[in-house]
Amino acid sequence: MANLASVEAVQLASADGLAAITLRSPRARFEATAAPSQGGVLSSLRLAGVGELLHLANHFGEPGPDDWTGQAPLLWPSVGRTYPKAPGPDDAPGSLAYGWSDGQREWPLPMHGFARHLPWTEYAHGADAEAAWVTLELAASDASRVFYPADFTLHSTWRLDDQGVEQRVTVRGEDELRFAIGNHITLRLADDDDFNTATLATNAVGRLPILGHGLIGDEPILDDVAGPNPITTRWVRDGALATGPDGWVELRTRDYAARLRHWAEQGAELTRPEDWTFVLHARPHKLFYCPEPWLGRPNALTTGHSVITLPAGQTFEWRWRADIES
Repeated sequence: MANLASVEAVQLASADGLAAITLRSPRARFEATAAPSQGGVLSSLRLAGVGELLHLANHFGEPGPDDWTGQAPLLWPSVGRTYPKAPGPDDAPGSLAYGWSDGQREWPLPMHGFARHLPWTEYAHGADAEAAWVTLELAASDASRVFYPADFTLHSTWRLDDQGVEQRVTVRGEDELRFAIGNHITLRLADDDDFNTATLATNAVGRLPILGHGLIGDEPILDDVAGPNPITTRWVRDGALATGPDGWVELRTRDYAARLRHWAEQGAELTRPEDWTFVLHARPHKLFYCPEPWLGRPNALTTGHSVITLPAGQTFEWRWRADIES
């Protein structure tokens, strides 16, 4: 008899009984948790024989000083920082309020967008001999229109199989939509020794310059970045890679190796090769590493540069996947 994956509604003891959904892969190699009310985030990912892979798994309180919320939140309709006016040379870092402008009106906008801050609802789920999955939905509401005036519907499907985890996000609007999209997956390292010996490999053509105010330049620095590169290296710890739509990165730690890639199933013609990146971030004293798949650039909504423009009534589908070995 075939092993079957499973989907189960649970209440998280670590979060005062918060309702969540647990997925198990067919041979129970992986177990993952999604929390619809908490931005639809993948809040936990466990690998048999290794344990938890995500930083601050199933923790939904405020992060501690100099920490970040962790887990694997969706970034939409922006990635990184967005400003209603272009930062000037005399603007001190951290002095500008986040928001965006279409040239006629301004809206506030949190860093990395608002989708990770709003509650999602369960739309569908299933399991078979290959995988378990759950699809969550976020639709335009009074809460979203504070930040973004357009009518939209997002569906986010988390799929777990015995090789790893995948997120598929479909975007559809009654109006024309402008957006960037990404995920801020935050992988956990075991201890200082693990952090100091972990490496990153990639097929990227080069790295991208990091500018002031959290912005990213366009012209790749054509260094040899293939690696494996120690993640203690400055640009590997805080940098960005020009990968194109066929790019991948692979984090290799003492306990596991995770290879990540991202692509578009629908709407790829709306993107440019240079819009596809991985943004890299680490905090050694917090023992996490973020190899973040991004499609688009910070400040894209305001500048209109490196942004996806989706015609009304059409659908865009973006996927990212992490294949993980122990």
